Amino acid sequence: MSLKYAILGILIEKPMHGYELKQAVSPALSRERLMNDGVLYPLLSKMEREGLVQSKVERADKRPNRHVFHPTGSGRRVFFEWLRGSALEEDLVTYDFFLGHPFLSKCVFFKHLTREEIRAKLIAQRESSLAKLEAFDRIREGMVERGVDPFRIAILDLGIAQHREKIRWLEKMTKELPEGSSAVRARRAT
Repeated sequence: MSLKYAILGILIEKPMHGYELKQAVSPALSRERLMNDGVLYPLLSKMEREGLVQSKVERADKRPNRHVFHPTGSGRRVFFEWLRGSALEEDLVTYDFFLGHPFLSKCVFFKHLTREEIRAKLIAQRESSLAKLEAFDRIREGMVERGVDPFRIAILDLGIAQHREKIRWLEKMTKELPEGSSAVRARRAT
């Protein structure tokens, strides 16, 4: 999905300044992991030049002035054409889907590690995934309490299901790690 459409949709729901928008685009992320300013602000500037959004200065007494972004009529038309259309809905079938997942990118090269190194990585990833799953469950509870749109909750539910499946996969990989794997042979050869 193009980030442009996500930003338009968020701004249609509520005009926001840049920091609010970063939080809305990157929900539940730590402050350090929010969308990069080097991506967001140039995109907002481009969208403003294209006539999709406009900014209004919000003056404040004790803090810096903020630019609050609003969708224009053209921006609303473009967003709803995208939303109603079928463009950008298909996921491509690719072998290298793992490239978007840093841990899976490493798994491709596990043959260069010993069984013990692989096992340690799988166990550490499982522990991290369990902690994330707990955080997702808390986020979901908060969304339900706040009466968040059911489709957003359903998307989170899909993410939770995928995370649970990842945990099952990590447990299976840890349990079924073969004896005398190619990892050990590769290590001896180097």
